[in-house]
Amino acid sequence: MLPTAPGAVENGALLSPRLQQTLLCLLQGQSEKEVAASLQLSRATIHQYITLLYRHFGVRSRAQLLATVLQHLDGLPARPPHAVLGHVPLSPRLQETLDCLLEGHSEKEAAERLKLSPATIHQYVIALYRRFGVASRGQLLGQILNERSQGCWEQLLQRLLGPSGAHGGI
Repeated sequence: MLPTAPGAVENGALLSPRLQQTLLCLLQGQSEKEVAASLQLSRATIHQYITLLYRHFGVRSRAQLLATVLQHLDGLPARPPHAVLGHVPLSPRLQETLDCLLEGHSEKEAAERLKLSPATIHQYVIALYRRFGVASRGQLLGQILNERSQGCWEQLLQRLLGPSGAHGGI
């Protein structure tokens, strides 16, 4: 089970079924529009649910939410092996950049950590999007999470929230 991050909602409460469904869709890499269509809800409602999930997990973005999930899955390595990523070969710099994204760092933070310019990191992120055939960081992390969880979404949700859906929050 994921620990509640500082600033997140208190432990002990349950995520509603709609919030769990929203989380599951986000973990699968769906966009806000796709989540709204999947759950047959308005985009405004989905936006509110996503905001509640961010608050619940103590994150500010979908990328941070997915990175948090990736970092805390029991039994899975923090750094995904190349084989898990569809055999996409990465240069050492691209792998380091991907590692930073998986840890939830912004491009600016990744640049500071890797001692590169933010423009260089941005180009590496664009190269990663092209390599993985995605258009956003959320889709990239969702794809990696999907490959690492091997499509076992219900089990993954139970691992995240515990058997009763409890994670501490909403």
